[in-house]
Amino acid sequence: DKKRGRQGADESDHELPAQPAAELTPALAPGPFLATRVPVQAGHASLKMPLLGLGTFRAKGPALQAAVAHALRRGVRLLDTAEGYKNAHDVAAGLAASGVPRHEVFIVSKVAKQSMTPANVRRCVAEQAALFGGYVDLMLLHWPGNANANPASPVHAKARAAAWGALETCLGDGTGPLRAIGVSNFGVTHLEQLLASCRVR
Repeated sequence: DKKRGRQGADESDHELPAQPAAELTPALAPGPFLATRVPVQAGHASLKMPLLGLGTFRAKGPALQAAVAHALRRGVRLLDTAEGYKNAHDVAAGLAASGVPRHEVFIVSKVAKQSMTPANVRRCVAEQAALFGGYVDLMLLHWPGNANANPASPVHAKARAAAWGALETCLGDGTGPLRAIGVSNFGVTHLEQLLASCRVR
């Protein structure tokens, strides 16, 4: 028993002291890179997007809320979420907890491939916008295909065109629920097909 006790004491004697969280995670001081913004093409002329942002894929709950609030307090001004991530409410909660005004933050969200119909696009836009003060800065089509069809089916091109048309309508003159629209994970062929029929590009 004494031997075990002595070993335990020896082990604890050699343990490194715990470091404060601030030392383990250096502060991200807002600098030129965080402050840099670039123009958004398929949107309104005055809209600019930060170069650096916080992605939220696979993150949820209190941990995500805390991460969002922490990032915003350290100078990050772009938050990326998606309908398919099912975490926009946590991102919104983190934004509210941060104390940073909504108008200073650029919100990116995405329409899920399960929602590639005009009615579902409008629903998605309305739901996401309601969480972020009535608007989303940039809404993307998350994937180039409809979730319920064979990848080789021509239905995908039709779904893309219809979904993009719904985004164009939601974009309007920029006073509605969207400030800019775009696409994600699209290949060259997908883009060429969309450009052949779209109004906003």
